[in-house]
Amino acid sequence: AAFHLTGSEGNPDGPDRRQGQGTVADIFFTSCKGICPTLTQQMESLQTRFEGSRNFQLLSVTVDPENDTPEALASYASTKQLDLKNWALVTGPRADIRQLLIDQLKIGLPDDPLTHSDRLILLDTERQIRGYYALSDPDSLQQLRKDAARLLQ
Repeated sequence: AAFHLTGSEGNPDGPDRRQGQGTVADIFFTSCKGICPTLTQQMESLQTRFEGSRNFQLLSVTVDPENDTPEALASYASTKQLDLKNWALVTGPRADIRQLLIDQLKIGLPDDPLTHSDRLILLDTERQIRGYYALSDPDSLQQLRKDAARLLQ
């Protein structure tokens, strides 16, 4: 499905940018004091694990677009020292985020950002969902690494 969001550098981000690459997506917001820092750490770990893969990318979608402007996302990335060469932090109108989360990622958009999903989502090169992996389950996270490696072969 088409989606039109904006990355932390203010650049448009949509399905054309995502085509042809395996993607791990997560849902977060920059002011989160709960699970978001751990989600970000897991995404960093995946980035390191698949650093040499040309067809792998990360996508972090904010559930707080009112506060997470492109500038806020850029500040977050800078503060956390995130390497954004194959990782997009995206924001946009709530309706567009809702469309991506509900129609494509099938996880929903909470009214309260504090109740967002703790799942990492693996998508194949055709943007088909290959799995959901719970942050709270080490076995699930290990399975994500295995599934992503298999997908990227």
